[in-house]
Amino acid sequence: QQVRLAEDYQSGLLEAGSLRQLGPDWVFGRLWQTMGLQTILNDLLKTRRFLPLFVTQFLGAFNDNFFKNAFVILLTFKSDPILGFTPSQMVALTGGIFILPFFLFSAQAGQLADRFEKTQIIHWVKFAEVLMMVIATFGFLQHNLYLLLTVVFLLGTHSTVFGPIKYSILPQHLSDNEIVG
Repeated sequence: QQVRLAEDYQSGLLEAGSLRQLGPDWVFGRLWQTMGLQTILNDLLKTRRFLPLFVTQFLGAFNDNFFKNAFVILLTFKSDPILGFTPSQMVALTGGIFILPFFLFSAQAGQLADRFEKTQIIHWVKFAEVLMMVIATFGFLQHNLYLLLTVVFLLGTHSTVFGPIKYSILPQHLSDNEIVG
């Protein structure tokens, strides 16, 4: 009965709500297997055309979050006002500074991704990310909040530029049946 319900769902005869009786673990696991997504994902992660993109994206996101969280922890545990702001205000300001480049540079980042060779831009963006982390290390060692806030802004700019490139390069490296959505 469960297999028939999953087949009826795939063919459009059932609505998603009807599958609740099967339980979410079974439904998603079964649909994942019947659609072949598990095989595609496993195969993709083993290829040279996708694995470097995946690792680059993962490490970039990890790097951004690790730095931001370390900086927020530094700000939070300073009890005295920083640059005229309380620590909680500085945490909010840090998030705003990180998001600001998305508002300022999104259109230009999309044009950059369309106009120039994507792999070359990725190389330059990732090289800049390494330089930003060197500057951040120096900022942490010197307890220089101005420098660390500048790195927050630069990391936001890095993410703004890298975002359109990472999505626009996928169709060049993957076949139609490997792209979900």
